[in-house]
Amino acid sequence: MLRTKEPETSRMRPERSWAIRTTIIGAAILLIAWAAAVTFSRPAGAHDTVSGWAYPWACCAGQDCRPVGCDTLEEIEDGKVRDIENGQVYSRDMVQSSGDNRCHVCTELGKLDGKPICAFLQHGS
Repeated sequence: MLRTKEPETSRMRPERSWAIRTTIIGAAILLIAWAAAVTFSRPAGAHDTVSGWAYPWACCAGQDCRPVGCDTLEEIEDGKVRDIENGQVYSRDMVQSSGDNRCHVCTELGKLDGKPICAFLQHGS
């Protein structure tokens, strides 16, 4: 009588199965940790206002903004805004609505005489 070869089963050896599961679980934990870090990390506190509103990163990279009195900013022609304390002018595309309904300006390196970057005005201003 001829012996036939037994069909191979698709079962893995237990130690191989354990290694795959461990790798998958480890990858999942790393993915969750990475997602949490990306979700909950924010630029340094210098990027936040006193009220807790965060300045948009694209505007000032976390270091260039400061609050100002709304009475120190005046609208001039074509939607531009001028800081009357130092004469700096913010073009229409630099002017945005404030996230905390207070006024803020962002200048290069946060200097009073630094190059204007953006301005945030009260809603409806």
